[in-house]
Amino acid sequence: MKKNTVKSIVERNGNLVVRFFDNTGSLKQKSLGLSATKSNRNRVWKEIVPAFEDGLRKQAEESTKVKIPLNFGFYADKYHQQLIDISHSKLIGHKYRIEALTKHFGANTVMSDVSELEIEEFFQKLKCKRTTKLDWLLVLRAIFEKARKGKALDKNIVSQFKLPLEPSNTDENAIMPFEPDEIKRLLTHSKGTVLHNFLVLSLYLGTRGEETIGLQIKDIDFEQNIVRIERAITKGQIKAPKTKGSRRSIPLPLQARHYFEEQIKEAKRKKSLFLFSRDDGSPLLDIAEIRGKKNRDGNWVSLLQAAKVPYRKLMQTRHTFAVNAIKSGEFSLQEIASILGHTSLSMLFHHYGKHLGTSHLKVSRSIDIFGLGDILGDTGKKRGLKVGA
Repeated sequence: MKKNTVKSIVERNGNLVVRFFDNTGSLKQKSLGLSATKSNRNRVWKEIVPAFEDGLRKQAEESTKVKIPLNFGFYADKYHQQLIDISHSKLIGHKYRIEALTKHFGANTVMSDVSELEIEEFFQKLKCKRTTKLDWLLVLRAIFEKARKGKALDKNIVSQFKLPLEPSNTDENAIMPFEPDEIKRLLTHSKGTVLHNFLVLSLYLGTRGEETIGLQIKDIDFEQNIVRIERAITKGQIKAPKTKGSRRSIPLPLQARHYFEEQIKEAKRKKSLFLFSRDDGSPLLDIAEIRGKKNRDGNWVSLLQAAKVPYRKLMQTRHTFAVNAIKSGEFSLQEIASILGHTSLSMLFHHYGKHLGTSHLKVSRSIDIFGLGDILGDTGKKRGLKVGA
């Protein structure tokens, strides 16, 4: 089959027309825009036909080349699909970030046109905590890495990008446990609301908010007095707890038993598996449904104001448990770490080290950690005896 070659030059209405085989072998024709004179015919065969056939071959080569997608939206979609395929734990949050980044930089923007300055300015204007910004940076870096692997970029300019330094807001994020009188006021003013039992369980268990709303009736074992932490709920997604150590069994304090019984009774009334649920028995989508809006508005803020307790995040209930458990002296540090879901003591020391204070000085001086007793008969020796005398 002939391809990309000229078959003949013919005359149509006084003009020269080239008849040729295209890349598929189909016979086509095209007017050359030249009058059908002898000199033009000679010129066509000597000059125009060779150039024409060369053009056909180049066009055929270009058509067989794989076109490399260059736009931001293409690689953003690629990364989103990857998250879906692996059922990523942060799929919902990252999906929102992918969509927002695509809107900001432009779905049709050529990847190589995005500058480091644009990236820096984006993060400077982003209103969230530094830890959250790191999630945004991870997503943007992954999109650019997809483009690099797809040969739309020579290098990933986001891989070396560092977030600009900024002052941290230590007031809201600092560990500020509730005092006993504050707890009493909070529980008094929350009676009759869903926050009441939620606060009691969170304070006595030391659970994260997303773990508390993830509790199901089957997780409460009254025979062994154990609460099993098996799941967490955030942004409408029921998933495994935050870390490997977060899936755990913890003691059910007797003081909290009554509140568990109340909440289980309420769950059964709604025909729900979950201790905390919507009116129709379906699980809550997020802790925000109990807390209200995060930024100083909603149920939690209204309760703080009514109880005349200075503003603190709801997560301080977890810190309150940890600090008071340490101060009580009733738990070993390893026991506290296990209850909180920490796999090592390092996290406990990192967060609560300053609350350990001088508790080590309260230990009994009569403890014999080796269990040796006075096997050497040294305790009766007088001081000042010289060795080897």
